[in-house]
Amino acid sequence: MFRDENGLLPFFFLLLLIIAAIFGFLRSSYFSVDKVLVEGNRSFTDEEVTVYAGIVQGQNLFQVDLRRIKSRLESNPKIAEAVVRRKWPSSIVIAIKEREPLAIIPYHGYFIEVDRAGVAIGVLESFKNRGVPLLSGLIPYKVGVGHLVEAEGLDVALEVIAGLGREVLFRISEVNVKPGRGVTVYTIDGTRALLGWDKPPVMASRGEKLGAILEQVWQEGRRIESIDLRFERRPVIYVEPRQAGKTR
Repeated sequence: MFRDENGLLPFFFLLLLIIAAIFGFLRSSYFSVDKVLVEGNRSFTDEEVTVYAGIVQGQNLFQVDLRRIKSRLESNPKIAEAVVRRKWPSSIVIAIKEREPLAIIPYHGYFIEVDRAGVAIGVLESFKNRGVPLLSGLIPYKVGVGHLVEAEGLDVALEVIAGLGREVLFRISEVNVKPGRGVTVYTIDGTRALLGWDKPPVMASRGEKLGAILEQVWQEGRRIESIDLRFERRPVIYVEPRQAGKTR
């Protein structure tokens, strides 16, 4: 027969009871997910992010696969990055960084939302300017939501648009691109701006210059017919005929 000569049996029995109690506590409802905290969402509701993440209410917090949730979220073309962490004892925190549309490209009767990097992040059936201008003149030869749009001249056009600045973009109606020849920007009040064609960094600088000129003109309450920035150091501004004499 087994003989506990050292008196260790009660100790081991007590140890087993403690381990079982700890194991049971860790699996108890105290650590069940009952709240998902979402941060950084602008175009998604908290509920939509939770659904995309695939989080199940009541799941044990220790059993939540954070990497899998992150992967699910980042598979959404409008989510650039997701950070997921546990918040004890019963919450999950999700911080997302959304891709924001910078331009809209017409494509086979639809409109493709494109972000700063040139990634197609959404498809629209109709177009309404909301600070995101229409980008015309391009001929995309490869478009896939969640992937880079392949179109000659797209990189140059996006540099120009980004250079204009967010406030100015709300008053831009269209950016027309003729790859290798020039970029023309149209405002909603009818001003046309010629920017010519150059390397992306140069075009970004011209976009910034145009944005600054337009802001100044609007602050002064002036109306102009066109702006020629093909030679950035010597921009030419044409005022409307009734303001002739202020042309420079």
